[in-house]
Amino acid sequence: MRRPRTSSQPRNVQVCTALTHPPIRSRLAADVLEITGSIALDDKGYTGGVGISHPALLFAYLLRASLAQHGVTVKGKTRTVAARPAAGFVAPADNHGIEIAQVQSVPFSVVAANTLKPSQNLYTEIILRTLGKVVPRADNSPNIDRTSESDGLAVVKTFLREAGLNPSSLVLTDGSGLSRNDMVTAEATNQLLTYMHHHRYAAVFRDALPIAGVDGTLRNRFKGTPAENNLRAKTGTLSSASSLSGYVRDAAGEDLAFSIMVNNFPEGADVRANCMEPIAVLLASFAGKTQ
Repeated sequence: MRRPRTSSQPRNVQVCTALTHPPIRSRLAADVLEITGSIALDDKGYTGGVGISHPALLFAYLLRASLAQHGVTVKGKTRTVAARPAAGFVAPADNHGIEIAQVQSVPFSVVAANTLKPSQNLYTEIILRTLGKVVPRADNSPNIDRTSESDGLAVVKTFLREAGLNPSSLVLTDGSGLSRNDMVTAEATNQLLTYMHHHRYAAVFRDALPIAGVDGTLRNRFKGTPAENNLRAKTGTLSSASSLSGYVRDAAGEDLAFSIMVNNFPEGADVRANCMEPIAVLLASFAGKTQ
């Protein structure tokens, strides 16, 4: 841990939350659902979510059906055209790309909170690719191997350099941190938290983090402790890895930046209750001075 303007010591690898696998699944680019498992005769039922393989086409069908219900008939085949057509694709002759509707996004501060508080991994991947699309790269030369993901990672590394970090000391392969190839130290995380504490969007960043005992992935943790409604931090969980990084105000009124990362613990060990939460509560209870 450290105050947002001091240095810290390196720790272990950063991890993020893992996806759970519901009993309802669909194969990639397939319209067939696979439902497995068992259910009791007197069960009240189960509701699950599943990814849509062709969301744009589904939207077009739903729009067409809604129009029909209001007496508006649309003739012809329903089809979609990618914003970036694949090589060799020939657009229909009647495709003039006429925009018939648009939806404005909510402010990114809202998107950030809806990403960090519930740990929405899909949003992180979309944000990474959006960065790759909207932020110009210094190297504008054509490269068939470049993707919105790789361009997004380049934007992230540029930002990390601005924050004083060395991207070459980290391994970044996706937006969510779910890849086992991702490796980030607690020292780098603390350095980033310190930088964001003084950033012009510091308040937006802090407000987007889960609040202990209040909301997001921390809503049921730290109840009845000095960290409740005080500590704001991002959780991270994979098998044999757990982390908690963010800010907490101690009993002396100082804001502390901290990063706790635990790796390779024994199966069944409750590192949250036995390690991470006691450290965080200790920081919130600290009444001395860090300097």
